[in-house]
Amino acid sequence: MNDYLRQLWEPITKLSKTQRIILGSVVGLVVVAIIVAAMWGTDKEYIPLFQEELKLDDASKINAKLTELGLDHKIGKTANEILVPTTDKSYILLKLSEEKTLPEAKAGWEKLIDQRSLFQGTTQQEFDLNFVRGLQEEIVTALKRMGPIEDANVNIVKPKKTTFKEDQKEPSASVLLKLKPNTTVEPNQIRAIRDFICSAVEGLEPDKVKICDDHANDLTRVIEDEDLMTIEKSQTIQIKITRDRERYLQGALQRMLESMFGDGKAIVQVRLEMDFDQKEAVSDVVVPLEGTNQGIVISQKTENEEYEGRDLIEDGEPGVNSNLPPGSPAYPGTENGVLNKYKRDGTITNYEVTKSKEKFIKEQGTIRRLTASVVINGDPSEYKNTEDQILAIAQTAIGYDKSRGDKMNLMVMPFRNDDLVRAREEMALKKEQEKQMFKIIMGLLMAFPILIGLIYIIARITKARSLAKE
Repeated sequence: MNDYLRQLWEPITKLSKTQRIILGSVVGLVVVAIIVAAMWGTDKEYIPLFQEELKLDDASKINAKLTELGLDHKIGKTANEILVPTTDKSYILLKLSEEKTLPEAKAGWEKLIDQRSLFQGTTQQEFDLNFVRGLQEEIVTALKRMGPIEDANVNIVKPKKTTFKEDQKEPSASVLLKLKPNTTVEPNQIRAIRDFICSAVEGLEPDKVKICDDHANDLTRVIEDEDLMTIEKSQTIQIKITRDRERYLQGALQRMLESMFGDGKAIVQVRLEMDFDQKEAVSDVVVPLEGTNQGIVISQKTENEEYEGRDLIEDGEPGVNSNLPPGSPAYPGTENGVLNKYKRDGTITNYEVTKSKEKFIKEQGTIRRLTASVVINGDPSEYKNTEDQILAIAQTAIGYDKSRGDKMNLMVMPFRNDDLVRAREEMALKKEQEKQMFKIIMGLLMAFPILIGLIYIIARITKARSLAKE
């Protein structure tokens, strides 16, 4: 060991004083660096417990719970930020979940819209999704400010925009309210909540909003029942049944025609006149004996009359004899007249028959009359020979009945697709612009190595000339 140290020390003794100072400084710096690295390695790295910004009340609850559990944490730059050690983050989240202290920290306008830059590569679909998410959270924030509401959850469904207005689906919303203890909501408050949400969401109709509480009670049913008081309930049901059947028949015919001619190539409108009158009819039915066409004989009476004699009275003679039927004996009779004969047989039979009464009740909600219109996109000359077949197929699909007075019209004409044509032109222009931009970028990428090569060649030539001059 001493020999090893002596071998290390001998080269140092041969160094000058300045070299020794430099060597000592280097060794000292290495030792200090090792100590600092060791201290830095043992120091804990703190990261935010939640990526989203917490509300002050949620941050205070979490801070109190972490202090109660004795978990390592500290406050960040703001009171809303809680920092925890990197290695302990997962364990702390599990403990908070076990204690049911996790906050419902969701992003609103500030995070999803205001703080996002257009240069972050956000697509239109992402922007629309973030817009709906932000709108939902802003509505929740507003609902929490209302008296009996402690918390809320809002889900908004905004269908994708289509080119044709007829194909555009309406937006809808569902709201789940958590009420404060020992509180209820009045019908006028439910109506105010519904109107507030409809005003906040573009195109949302009141009948497309469903409001429930945390006990699974349908709160919209309360105001719907009150609205029905203004209209006769039976009439409302009849209107709903009529509209449902119209939509069903219209949808069935629309799908069939679009499967034949393509999406957006057919327009269908169906109108129904329904019969909701209740009618009853009672009839007596005579039931004969089995195997016969008559009943049981209960009595029978037979009569026979027969006469033979002479009568000389001429027709038209006044008196009793002229009023007697032909062949009747004359009064007074004569022996020299014409011989007359009279005979009559008759039978009267009484039967016992079985009778039954039948009561007929006409079904309510039958179709009294159907009217349908079908318009197909195309050249009329191309469908001239097939219009009758198309009309017959459409009539069969919706249950057309001529005896009922149904009417159905078919028209073939080119649609005005101005919006579709404009959209296609814009799409083609965008693709052309992208194509031109791609060419420009590729040209620049190809020109860059050429430029570097030219600079290199010029530099070599310049250096060669300078060497030649020297």
